[in-house]
Amino acid sequence: MPEYDYSQQGAYFLTICCHEKYRLLGTIAEDAVHLSAAGKIVDECWRQILIHFPNVEAPSFTVMPNHVHGIVVVRRRSAPDARTRVNESTGVSRRLGAHPSGSIPVIVRSFKSITTRQIRESLRDSNVVVWQRGYYERVIRDEKEFWDTCEYIRMNPANWATDEENS
Repeated sequence: MPEYDYSQQGAYFLTICCHEKYRLLGTIAEDAVHLSAAGKIVDECWRQILIHFPNVEAPSFTVMPNHVHGIVVVRRRSAPDARTRVNESTGVSRRLGAHPSGSIPVIVRSFKSITTRQIRESLRDSNVVVWQRGYYERVIRDEKEFWDTCEYIRMNPANWATDEENS
């Protein structure tokens, strides 16, 4: 949603896919994910989102062979900086030329950047492309949708073989 303010409080379901859906992050065996070295980097970096963005929680996620699913909950807006302007009619604050710190786009950009750098270092290949451009997000609108999404994430490894996107 181009006009949506992804820095506002709320829960967001994210899917971040590997470039060309390449299975860089691990394998599935017996309904469980077995992470590769790159997958372990992604797993650790996702867990560190909470350290780098204290305004968020990440209650559920899974690293799959070719993508990551996770929920990020923005609990409060980050403090605005000097470049922030508030639209008087809507009350929405936007930084000039950038997304607000602690917003979903900034979190995803930071996550993709650090994981790419660390994976390239571990593979000793500075040209490897880890992630596809962009990502998928969905605003979680109520508690039932939140818990349904948590269950979807939890069951994702078990459903790998029957998912058309993975074959």
